[in-house]
Amino acid sequence: MTSSSPFKKSVEAAISNPKLSQALHLFGDAYLVVRKQAFSGLDFEEMREELATIKDEVRINRKKLLVQFISNAEQAGSKVFLARDTKEANDYVIELARKKKATLISKSKSMVSEEAHLNKALEAAGYTVDEMKNSHRCCSFGGTYSFLSHPQISKQITLDKVDAIRKTGVKTVAMDCPGCMIMLKGAMGKADKTVRCVHTVELLEEVLKKKSK
Repeated sequence: MTSSSPFKKSVEAAISNPKLSQALHLFGDAYLVVRKQAFSGLDFEEMREELATIKDEVRINRKKLLVQFISNAEQAGSKVFLARDTKEANDYVIELARKKKATLISKSKSMVSEEAHLNKALEAAGYTVDEMKNSHRCCSFGGTYSFLSHPQISKQITLDKVDAIRKTGVKTVAMDCPGCMIMLKGAMGKADKTVRCVHTVELLEEVLKKKSK
């Protein structure tokens, strides 16, 4: 890896960031203690074996489970498209946008779209992509920096997310995660009451009500 590589530059910038550096130190000091407390009274090896068994069962039965998932999704009104590679997945999204004459595309925080380079594919197809800064970052409700185990780190991560949202200029933020709703609705309510945080189902309800009038 050369010193000019984008990845190394990104790492160096992150390490130089005072907030991230402080969070890393706080995490390093507290992680071992918190982890020990979290697994107190539990048989870690037994839990790991149980999880490994579940993963093996899913791997072995993945085709059957996929059929079941598609069936359930279609019954609920969804459409499932199976792409053979990232190009085919991106092409499907672009073609769908053209058919629907979409002028605005909303995508969830997803590692799939990140790894498929969906934004670059959309830009190459002539679409303007305006994505929130660090949109891939967590709200800090759960995970490694949970507000229950690392409240100070969690609070700063949430505030950074709120700041990124406000800089986009949007007045409505939609999400489908209860954890995100708790963290962002509370923090955004204190920072900027003009920005509302809603569940994606609430937006669908609003659209349906407008159509029914």
